[in-house]
Amino acid sequence: MASLKPAYLLHGDDHGKLAERRANLRGLAQRLGADLEFLEGDRSTPDGAASALAALTLGTEHRVVIVYDVQKWKDKDVAARLVPALAQMDPSTTIAFFAREEKSKPAPPSLLEAVAKAGGDVVKVALPEEKNLAGWIVREAQDRGIELDREAADLIGNRIGRRPSRLTRVLEVLALGTEQGVRLGAPDVAPFVGDDAVSRRFHSHEPSFRPLLGRSGAPLACDVEPAMGAGPDSGIFLRAPIDQIVPALSAWARMI
Repeated sequence: MASLKPAYLLHGDDHGKLAERRANLRGLAQRLGADLEFLEGDRSTPDGAASALAALTLGTEHRVVIVYDVQKWKDKDVAARLVPALAQMDPSTTIAFFAREEKSKPAPPSLLEAVAKAGGDVVKVALPEEKNLAGWIVREAQDRGIELDREAADLIGNRIGRRPSRLTRVLEVLALGTEQGVRLGAPDVAPFVGDDAVSRRFHSHEPSFRPLLGRSGAPLACDVEPAMGAGPDSGIFLRAPIDQIVPALSAWARMI
């Protein structure tokens, strides 16, 4: 049976693959019967991670701490507060760091070195270079149940480039609004990556739209689907005129 190492650092700009690796690690920890702890948001700091390493493991033989968004950390804080804790880890604890890197936000260099010294794994998960981006987009779309032809993938790659948040958002939108088995071409995806898309941010209490692109390529009617626990901060899918659907989803696809 698979076992856990003391530490992991998974970093890179392929955010979809990072999420997949995180889910896999979580599943492995659960199968091994380990306690899980998550550090995210305000709790995801070098101090927070060091405190988690210092805590005792209670109730089970092993504890797994998963830390989000370490690309936001300052290297000097990691070196001063977390590196010493990684050098003297409790063998009953595993800590896994995830860095959703952007060009200006790499994982802290001190953390890469400290995880390796602790006997852990450092894995880089990167998007392909520009010349190979269209093939990657086709494969990622297939993983979401979308069929893209090469022209559609080229258009998405040329308009968005190696910007992982935007690429993931566009593929999510296309998956949300496409019937199973429909093959999308460049004209189908153009409204979601065009320069003329409405650039505004939708809040969770505003209407969201769910179109379906049918086999003819024409939008079908919207669904009406209240979100779970509907309230002032909950989303809701409302029926809307077709000419409002594409601009609304285009704006969502262009959000960073």
